[in-house]
Amino acid sequence: PPAPEAGGWPVDFELAKMGAQLRERYEAAQADGEGDSFSSWVHFVPVDHAHYSARRRAQRLSYAVWGVIGVATDDAVQPLLEVGSTSDRLRRALVRMREIMQQIG
Repeated sequence: PPAPEAGGWPVDFELAKMGAQLRERYEAAQADGEGDSFSSWVHFVPVDHAHYSARRRAQRLSYAVWGVIGVATDDAVQPLLEVGSTSDRLRRALVRMREIMQQIG
């Protein structure tokens, strides 16, 4: 797979902006005493990056991404769960996303 860019995410990467907007809305709801109702309709979990390392976030992503991109066959799920490393799961996800892009492209 390609190496990550040295500077991290591009400046115009929309997901970062969306995350910042969700954090602002969440914090405003918390300040107004409506944090529970906010979390019942928006799937947002605030993350303290000082206590939730990039490695841990990558580990969670390596599992969660499969809920979004899906697997080629139903019997392919268990082997993914048994993959021993985060980087291997993420590489497999990248391969799967490329397959999907070829199918729809």
